[in-house]
Parts: sequence; structure tokens; C-alpha cells
Amino acid sequence: MAGGSRFQQKQEKRRQNGVLNIAIAIVLLAVVIVAYQLFFTSDNTEQVASSDKKVTQQTEKEKEAAKKKEKEESAKKKEEAKAAEQKKKEEAAKKKEEEEAKAKENEKVSAEKTIAQAKEAYTKSAWKPVGTQQGQSPAMTFQQGSVDWNEMKKAIAYAIDIPEDQLVINRIGNSGKQKAYGRVTDKQTGNKYYVNIDWVEDEGWKPTLVQTLN
Repeated sequence: MAGGSRFQQKQEKRRQNGVLNIAIAIVLLAVVIVAYQLFFTSDNTEQVASSDKKVTQQTEKEKEAAKKKEKEESAKKKEEAKAAEQKKKEEAAKKKEEEEAKAKENEKVSAEKTIAQAKEAYTKSAWKPVGTQQGQSPAMTFQQGSVDWNEMKKAIAYAIDIPEDQLVINRIGNSGKQKAYGRVTDKQTGNKYYVNIDWVEDEGWKPTLVQTLN
């Protein structure tokens, strides 16, 4: 009996050791699995987090770059608009100045009357020679239809700002060396004028005095 009892005890002990070994193996396997999961899951999480962080940083940089570009373009447009407005103002001021200067030049300036029939006498600083085909000197022929006569008529019409075909030429005559005058009547209004013109070398006849007649 004693021998059988010892054999049973050994058998029991072996079974217990086997169970214990299996339990230890299971625990070790569980530890390995848990450690594996912790290590690789943590590493993957860090990689994902790092990747997300990089994407976020890149997105922020792109947003900042876009905002900076937008600000620069906005500032550029404002500068261009400001420059355009300034240029517009300068051009308007220049135009106004030119118009005022032209108007001033075209103003009548009272002058001394030279004939008894005159009601008014005036000059204008805007008057210029009317041009010529005659060269340095005029022909001084006073022949109707000649180049010189036509150029004198042109200067007279120019002085009183009336179209040539609207004028009745009463007389064009000599009033000195390379000087002439014209008595004319406006067909439409009946107004009469006495106009003095002087020759400018190579440039033609130029008005010097207009007198309105009674």
C-alpha cells in the first residue's frame, strides 16, 4: 500500500508541475502579446501623430503663405489704384491749366483805336501767323484771288473768328512795309470790322489789331 501511495503522490506532483508549467507558459505568452501590442501600437500611434503633425504644420504654412500673398496683392492693388487716381488728378489739373491758359490767351485785350469809326479795339495774345506759301516775303499785290490776297483774307477771318465764306471783303489794302488791313462785313450779322495784319517772315500774315466799326 505504501508503494502505491508514493506512486500516486509522484503522479499527482507531476500533474501539478505540468499544470504549473502550462500556466507559466500561458502567462509568458500573454506578457509577450501585451508587450508586442504596446510596443508596436505605440510606435504606430507616434508615427500617425507625427504624420498628422507634419500635415497640420504644412497646412498652416500654406495658409500663412496664402494670406501673405493675398495681403501683398491687396497692397499692390491699393498702390496701383492710388497711383492711377493721382495720375488722373494730375492730368485733370494739367488739362484745366491748359484750358485756362488758352482761354486767357484768347481773351480780348483792349487796345487804342486807330480810326474814327471804331467802337472798340482789341488784341489777343493767342493770335499766330496763319502760314504761307510765299516764303520769306509777301507779294503785296492785293489782287483778288492771288495767293497773297487769299492768305490775307484767311488771317482777317481768323482774327475775328468768322468763316471766310461768311465775310464780305470791302477792301484789303496796304498799311506799311509788310503790313496790311482789311475792311470786312459779316454777312449774317451785318457787323463790320477793321483788321490790321503784319507779315511774319516764313510764317505768313498775323493779326495784330481788330476794331469793330459803327
